[in-house]
Amino acid sequence: MLLLGSLLFASCGGGGALVSSGATNAGSGGAGGNSNAGNGGDGSISFAMTDLDGDWTGELIPDMGSDVLERNFYMRLQDGLVNDCVEGGGGIWSEADANVSLTFRTDGSLDVQLTSNGVEGKLSLEGTMNLAMTKINGTFSLQPDLGSVFSGTFELRRSSGSGHFTIDLLAGAWEGKGSNPEDRFRFADLSIDANGDLISASISHPVTDAIVHTYSAGTTSFEFFDTAVGRMNNVVFHGNDGSTLTFEFMLVNDDGTLMGGPAVDTLLGAGHAELIR
Repeated sequence: MLLLGSLLFASCGGGGALVSSGATNAGSGGAGGNSNAGNGGDGSISFAMTDLDGDWTGELIPDMGSDVLERNFYMRLQDGLVNDCVEGGGGIWSEADANVSLTFRTDGSLDVQLTSNGVEGKLSLEGTMNLAMTKINGTFSLQPDLGSVFSGTFELRRSSGSGHFTIDLLAGAWEGKGSNPEDRFRFADLSIDANGDLISASISHPVTDAIVHTYSAGTTSFEFFDTAVGRMNNVVFHGNDGSTLTFEFMLVNDDGTLMGGPAVDTLLGAGHAELIR
C-alpha cells in the first residue's frame, strides 16, 4: 500500500532509593516533593513522586544513522499515574487502556513501560530529571504493532499548563515526509500564517517529484484542542482535486520546530507525518 502522503511535510536509569513503582504515590512524603529538601545536609536533592506531576512535552529523537525523523511526544502525569502519553506516530497509552509500570527514584531516575492493550504497541523510557525539575532526558524504545522498532534518545520539558502553546508557533514554512508502516513516503511542504490558517501546501512523489495533491489558502485551519501539550485534533486538509487528508491529531513542540501526527489520505492511505523547519 502506498504510504501516507502528508503535508509539507533523548538516559539513564540510575541508582538511588525507590520512590515508587507502579501506580502509587508511596514516595511523596518526607524530603523531596516540591520542597526539594536537602538530603543529609550535603546539598543534594531527594526527589519524590509529586515532582513528576504535570504535563511534559518534547521529542523522540532517533539513533544516528536512522532515516526516521524526530517525533513529537508528550506525557501527562499525576499522583504516580500516566493519565495520557502520546507520540506523533499515533501511539496512545494511559492507565485506562494499557499495562503501565512507572518507577521514579529519589535520585531523579525514571523508568516507564507502557504496553498497549490494543494496537499501539509498546513504549519503554529510561531517563533522569534535572535538578531544576524542568526537563527529563533519556533513552527510549518504541515497538509499534506494525513496523520496525524505533529507538534513540528523548527530551521532555515541563509545560506551564493551559496556554503554554499558542497558535503563532505554527506560523511559517514546514517540510517533511509522510510514511506508512512499511516506511515508504512522499515528501510534502506547507505554509501557515500567524492565525493558524493554511497559506498553501503540496504533496509530491519522493522519486519523480510529481505533484500528487495541492491545497489552497484557507482550505485548512489549525486550532489547539489542548494548549498545555500542543495538541490539535481532527485537522482536515481539503485538496484541490477533491481529496482529503485527515489527521486524527497533530502535535507541535514548544519551540515550533517539529510538528506531526497520524493521518489518512483518501488516495494514499493511512500513516503518519513529521514536519520540520
